[in-house]
Amino acid sequence: MLKKKENQTLLLYDDPKEWDQEWALDWMHLKTIFRKIEDLNDSFTTSNVPYLLEIAQKQIILNLERYLGLLSNMIIEKYK
Repeated sequence: MLKKKENQTLLLYDDPKEWDQEWALDWMHLKTIFRKIEDLNDSFTTSNVPYLLEIAQKQIILNLERYLGLLSNMIIEKYK
């Protein structure tokens, strides 16, 4: 059940197990994204590409890692 209060979304659960399940699902998604970034990084390092494309690949990885960090911070704030 979601309730709005002062421009914030508060999660109110009758059963703590619901919160645990949702938290576990969110972290499972984060781990999946992290593994995909690692796989992508591994495939980039094994490919033989021109220097400028290599820089673009590194920028993609950095952007994805930044996104993952922001997403994990949002999840931490959600369950504080």
